[in-house]
Amino acid sequence: MNKKSRRKIVNIILLIIIMVAVIALVINIVKMNKTGENTNEQPGNELTQNAVEEKYVETLEDGTRLNTSTKLSEAKTVDGLTIDNIQLSTKNNYTILTANVTNKSGGNFGITTMTITFVDENGNTLATFGGIIGNLANGETTTFTSQGTLDYANAYDFTVTLNK
Repeated sequence: MNKKSRRKIVNIILLIIIMVAVIALVINIVKMNKTGENTNEQPGNELTQNAVEEKYVETLEDGTRLNTSTKLSEAKTVDGLTIDNIQLSTKNNYTILTANVTNKSGGNFGITTMTITFVDENGNTLATFGGIIGNLANGETTTFTSQGTLDYANAYDFTVTLNK
């Protein structure tokens, strides 16, 4: 085979590869469009297949997403610390948990780290935040704040574990 014939064969092979790639891309686009068109076919269906119903969120005028779960806002007691006045909110994918922590243990608490685990209604973990409580005398109350990125405003509840 001469150089010209080899070049012609290489060009034909490249052309076939490009045509196969274009056909595969077109088929993929068509499949994606069909899937997208079918996600919201029924009248009155307000959710797409990938959307999650947000039972526990109220969106405020400024875009803040406020958690409304009564389970999440219930006071929690861990090792003599009472956590109450709980608020969970998200703005711009930045979630903040704020609560009062009262030492009712009968003794003084030194600096303590904690793990906060947010869960859905089935007990599945959504996210885990860390936090620190400073020195807290018996009967003393402080404000606690823990923050994380992404939106966890729709959490059903949370648990607290003190890391001793």
